[in-house]
Amino acid sequence: YIGVRNEQAAGLMAEGFARAGRRIGVCMAQAGPGATNLLTGVASAYKGAIPMLVITGHHPLWLSEKDAFQEMEQVELYSHVTKWSHAVPSAEKIPHALRKAFRVAFDGRPGPVHLSIPSEFLQEEIDFAPRPPERYRPIGAPGPTAAQLDQALDILRNAQAPALLVGPELVWEGGFEALARLAESQGLPVVTTDFAHDTFPTSHPLGMGSIGREGWDCANQVVHLESSSRDPEVSGWEFDQLQQRWSPILAHDPYDNPN
Repeated sequence: YIGVRNEQAAGLMAEGFARAGRRIGVCMAQAGPGATNLLTGVASAYKGAIPMLVITGHHPLWLSEKDAFQEMEQVELYSHVTKWSHAVPSAEKIPHALRKAFRVAFDGRPGPVHLSIPSEFLQEEIDFAPRPPERYRPIGAPGPTAAQLDQALDILRNAQAPALLVGPELVWEGGFEALARLAESQGLPVVTTDFAHDTFPTSHPLGMGSIGREGWDCANQVVHLESSSRDPEVSGWEFDQLQQRWSPILAHDPYDNPN
């Protein structure tokens, strides 16, 4: 446990810990301003596909909806920057809520989750049976099928101007060396999204940098964005724009689960 002077630092530290160590980051804060101070790190993790468990305190239930000191709707606030935001209804439900939080954080595209726990629940003693992680959450991302790999290879062989567009999921899976081997063996330029700057070095001859308004001109030219990276209209970019020009298999997200 690491104490901080400001909750904003806690949120950013938890995100950095998860990103660098490829382990879930955990942070907590008191209700009200403590919860709002965490938001910057949580929002960054949400955009960057980084799993985090965020726990905020809450007033005792008997004070709810009585305009208590620093009372606010934390669950609704966090629902916009997390995969799941939940108010724990009782102390007995804490183990279940934690298991679901870890499952949601790792299932599909990784991301942060939030639990709001009233203070009186934290002082209660309950009975519960611990379960191994593999019983309630996925372990590792699903790998591609042999057919998908063959299809990707055929597309690369037949592409007129092949390139790689890399997102933040690669950070969580630790595929840096595999990405470098693929790019170097095939001579593929590597372009990254905003939250994947560290997936491929820009000092490498094949490293084009990131796309978007604050990205690199050469990266935008590789993906054929119609406007210059300095154009205010390109403050962001739509994935649909790229899918119109890029092969579907190379634009495929391995975390998507149609079921």
